[in-house]
Amino acid sequence: MNVAMRLFGVLNLIILQTLLLSGLKAQADFTASVTEGCTPLSVKFSVDPATINVDTVSYITWNFGIGDTINSLDPDTVTYLRDGEYTVTMMINGDRDNAVVKERYIIVHRTLRSVFRYEEYAPGNNFRFIPMDEITDTAATYLYLWRYQKTTGTDNRDNSYTVNIENQEIAIDTITLDTGIYRVSLNISDSYGCSSTSGSTVKVFNELIVPNLFMPEYDGLFEINPQNINTILKFQVFNRNGLVVFEQIAPVIQWDGRTNRGIDLNTGVFFYILESTVGDPAEKYIQNGFIHLYRNK
Repeated sequence: MNVAMRLFGVLNLIILQTLLLSGLKAQADFTASVTEGCTPLSVKFSVDPATINVDTVSYITWNFGIGDTINSLDPDTVTYLRDGEYTVTMMINGDRDNAVVKERYIIVHRTLRSVFRYEEYAPGNNFRFIPMDEITDTAATYLYLWRYQKTTGTDNRDNSYTVNIENQEIAIDTITLDTGIYRVSLNISDSYGCSSTSGSTVKVFNELIVPNLFMPEYDGLFEINPQNINTILKFQVFNRNGLVVFEQIAPVIQWDGRTNRGIDLNTGVFFYILESTVGDPAEKYIQNGFIHLYRNK
């Protein structure tokens, strides 16, 4: 055996011993349960046991591309909350020179939230339903599906729109609803396979009924609720001398029979004025009248 062959054999032996001491075989590797998906994306990372000598591994350091590193032979499931491309690194026994680095290994797409608000924009129960989450992905295409299901009767309707970042304003749905209670839902799905759904109960009234009798000991609260989150009401109560004894501005009026200073009002007849300051284009919430307040004492 010549000198060159002897040197080659010695070098191979040194390399093999180094690999064994570090706990590595020739090609250490790891796998992921999924490498592409939608937020929130849960991924389980695992070392490939065929590529390492498990008995000589003391610890494994992971960097999942989301900040901190952890030391674990079997790391917990990682959840990616933000869209992006993530590089994952695995290092065995602190051996930086043989760290396994997978560039852009995890690809995460943002799931567009289907939250929405609505407003009555014109007389005649004309509503506008407006998505709240903005499209930011320039490559994705989205399908917006609006569904209106009346709780009584058969007034069920669907409207759909194909939307991208350039024309996302067309996803705003305008519709005329009959008097009644509707379950309104919005489903957004995209070309990556991400989707989300949310819903809201919408009550459509032709007029708002204000009770004319209030007994605090039995009723608890005198309430005026237009069932419209976009409407702001102003409610004032006057005594017989024309003085304001109670005033509230809110989407839902709640009165406990006391003044704004917390003093109980005695049994009597009070005049009220109800106005809408926001979200009532038809002015159907504007009215006034008398409230008979009765105390059982």
